[in-house]
Amino acid sequence: MLKEFKNKWIWKDKEPGPHRYIKWDDMMNDLKKRKAVLQELIMGIWYTIKQMIEWPGDFMRDLKWSCQRSIRGWSDSDAWNMHHSISRTIIGIVKWLRENKTGYPCSHNIKSHGVEEKQIEAWNKILDDIIWTFEVCVKISDSEWYYPQNWRKYTKAEEKFRIKSKEFNKEHSIHWMTDKEIERYNNGWKFFKQFFFNLWD
Repeated sequence: MLKEFKNKWIWKDKEPGPHRYIKWDDMMNDLKKRKAVLQELIMGIWYTIKQMIEWPGDFMRDLKWSCQRSIRGWSDSDAWNMHHSISRTIIGIVKWLRENKTGYPCSHNIKSHGVEEKQIEAWNKILDDIIWTFEVCVKISDSEWYYPQNWRKYTKAEEKFRIKSKEFNKEHSIHWMTDKEIERYNNGWKFFKQFFFNLWD
């Protein structure tokens, strides 16, 4: 029965018209394409209607979170992914501090002594490393970068993953941090801790 039905959709024409098919598979592939376009259109309409229905609730929720940030400095949504929220906040503040600072720490911890320009340059480098570290934190949180926890001694699974990282990165768009990047990342955390009480203008 199915074979007979298929035969009805098979033409012997060497050059079929726009709605005629030589093979059953050609017809089915065309129908799948049309179905995909129709599904995409339906999903687009459904999503638009859904957004319109949910907009008042979304607006009130955003307003609530804004009020919470104004009153207590953080919102409920910030706690859902706290490391991401804190990282983005620190990035913005330290970038502003780097561009608008009026001085630098009078500390022996900065290796360049004597010349003010070198002191400022050294302080800018420290701020850059802190900014870079927290930008990496956001990438790790967004699963764009992979940071091995024990980077000086990889686990067997990590070592195997590292060997195949080039192929994995191409397929999943995840960047495996290099030893140099890991070292800079850890230095940023070290500077953040070391100069925590110097992060003011």
